Amino acid sequence: MRFPYVSPSCESAYGIAPHRIEADPQVLIDTIHTSDRASFIATFNESEATLEPWHWQGRLRLPSGQVRWVYGSSQPELS
Repeated sequence: MRFPYVSPSCESAYGIAPHRIEADPQVLIDTIHTSDRASFIATFNESEATLEPWHWQGRLRLPSGQVRWVYGSSQPELS
């Protein structure tokens, strides 16, 4: 899993600096609520395999401890 670009607005949404997510996507994955992590991984893997756009909605636990619902989308690319 790799994110070649992470929007600067993700810091206010997720509490994580974009360069940290680009360097290590696991820091974002670690914030996904444990009940929602399997659906995140399944939809991401499906998108990667089919190269179809990825869409996901679920909860994150921010570094502050707050739980926030988020919607994510991306367009996979071959690297």
